[in-house]
Amino acid sequence: MHEIKIGITHFKKDVYCISLRKDGVRHRFYNGEPIGDPDKPNQLPLELRLKGFQDLLVKYQIALRAGWTPPVINKTTSSKPRTLGAEFLQRVYEDKLKENLSMHFNKDMKSYIGRMIPLVKSEITEETFQLMPDTHPHWNNTTYNNFVRYAALIEKGLAKYGYSGSWSKKAKRRRKEEVLHKKFNHVPSILSTIASFNEDLHLCALLTYGCLLRPHREVRELTWGDFNPELTTISLAGSRNKGKRNRIIPVPQYVREHLTGGAPHHNIFSGLEQPYNPYYFSQLWQRFKKENPGTIAPGQTLYSLRHTGAIAVYEKTRNIKILQTVMGHSDMATSLTYLRGLEVNELDVAVLPDL
Repeated sequence: MHEIKIGITHFKKDVYCISLRKDGVRHRFYNGEPIGDPDKPNQLPLELRLKGFQDLLVKYQIALRAGWTPPVINKTTSSKPRTLGAEFLQRVYEDKLKENLSMHFNKDMKSYIGRMIPLVKSEITEETFQLMPDTHPHWNNTTYNNFVRYAALIEKGLAKYGYSGSWSKKAKRRRKEEVLHKKFNHVPSILSTIASFNEDLHLCALLTYGCLLRPHREVRELTWGDFNPELTTISLAGSRNKGKRNRIIPVPQYVREHLTGGAPHHNIFSGLEQPYNPYYFSQLWQRFKKENPGTIAPGQTLYSLRHTGAIAVYEKTRNIKILQTVMGHSDMATSLTYLRGLEVNELDVAVLPDL
């Protein structure tokens, strides 16, 4: 006798599915198509979706009692299904989880898959992928390009189940917009306010501004072993920064005052060998803004402290090469682009010809 278990699973952002396990094999169905029913509850308004799936569950139970069985997918044979339902998107996601990829990658992949599932009509086609940007007109170019990158991976994962589309190859990448992080005009004041809120965020802000480190990776991953014994310099290998260049960064006195030192292999924030999660400072920053309304102007981010520090360095030195070094840019062109994005005037009246 076949063992069958069936129920409703809440997958992601109010996306549901019918979960069916038969003889140890799990199946997921996101609409009624496998049993010849037109219902697509994930396309209903949010408040009606669960009720829609409860009704659909009854229909699946009736179909099972009438002799219907879920389709068998044999990955070892050369025969592949001609049409792929929404459940194959979930299979691709589960396949990716087995590859032990980063938490950030898995989170993004889960988000894209979760939003694509309700867009599947009778089967997954190139139109399914095109519906993503069509139904998200607020996406900026960076977000769009990021989806195209993930779409290529999803299509590659679907290919082994018989999908033959290539939307990601046909999609044209969009030009990346320059992101302008608005500078802070009164750094001591904002740092003081941050210090009253959270000491970890304060130390992160100091290192971002004073040492021009990138907050969400370079600062977050710092260990006491990255500092010299006197805590006057930080050494970062090229593998740990965006510019891929080895860097030795001086530590200003106002930053050293807040450094305590510790075991070389311990993270300076967590006190453990492992750093906090990649979203630690982003979440603290959001809480800080929420609890201090009016303190942060539109366009000002945690990253703005690095940009503000860059402006200060350039205004003190008027030397692009020095700016390139302290910022850890891979080439001078990046530093020049950076200055233009910050709306810094690269020329001073003093360098112009006299009469």
